[in-house]
Amino acid sequence: MSRKTTIYDIARYLKISPASVSYVINGVDKVSKETKERVLAAIKELGYSKDTNAVYLSTGKSNTVALFLPSDDLSIAFSQNPFYGEFLGSFIKRIQRKGFDLLIEPLIESKDFSKWLRGKNLRGIITLGKFPLDYFKAIKSLDIPCVLVDVYEDYASEYTTLRINDSDGSYMATEYLINNGHKDIAFLAGNIETSEIDNRRYLGYKAALKDYGIELKEEYIFKAEATFDGGLKASKDIMENKNITALVCAADILAMGVMKGYYLENKRIPDDLSIIGFDDINSAELVSPALTTIKQDIMEKGRLASKLLIDSLLSNDTSIKHLVIQPTLIERESVKKIN
Repeated sequence: MSRKTTIYDIARYLKISPASVSYVINGVDKVSKETKERVLAAIKELGYSKDTNAVYLSTGKSNTVALFLPSDDLSIAFSQNPFYGEFLGSFIKRIQRKGFDLLIEPLIESKDFSKWLRGKNLRGIITLGKFPLDYFKAIKSLDIPCVLVDVYEDYASEYTTLRINDSDGSYMATEYLINNGHKDIAFLAGNIETSEIDNRRYLGYKAALKDYGIELKEEYIFKAEATFDGGLKASKDIMENKNITALVCAADILAMGVMKGYYLENKRIPDDLSIIGFDDINSAELVSPALTTIKQDIMEKGRLASKLLIDSLLSNDTSIKHLVIQPTLIERESVKKIN
């Protein structure tokens, strides 16, 4: 069996210091562009692969970061909401480029979470969505970099956060419908009472109606499980109100479920209902008619989340940052202009 290539082999091959090779492998910006390119070429030529066990033994630190998703069943989360897959695809690409391993974990309702967490010897953590306060108390005790994505609770102020301007997005969606002649505009979300994200998107909808002098009607507010099936079921209730001409959805996946429900009843989008989503998942452009939606740039969100964590891991910068992404309106085919 041939001996495994080490950073010392690469250093001797290039006649540079092992430290310079280590800087390149670990993403530390302390070498010239030319040296970096030479090291990367030698890594490929000599077949070097990073030994994470050796890193742990020599430094006492693992190279594993964890991504926690707000679901107790990841198979359901990924199959029912494409948002997670798109975010993960962008996030993991950059994490692995920097030589880190990724552990993806569900919401674990367990009294032993603190013990479990300490046993993993994690280098850093990303949480996506809302988790119990006990989670964050346990994470805080580890004193490792942590980035919170789409978390709005008070405790989030103690961590680096990444969010989207949810209320602005829903305001834009509602305003777009109003500008297309609609006044009887309904709103569909998961749960505006328990989900801060849904609540903020509801508040944007509510503010737009108020600014344009349109009455907010409680019978126009609908709640459903934030899945395709949830939207499908909600479509029946929406159809029963004959006055509704347009619908703002708090997620694309809900909007697509509603569109399916209307199709099954031989109704047409946007002739029988104008509809606008939120997220701009990849399939929003593929459905027929193509879904007008609010784009939160999920790929960019994954990239920024990984950058925030990597910057904390590879530098001595421990400052807390709060980034907010501004959404944009993507106009497609699911909204009809009326008089």
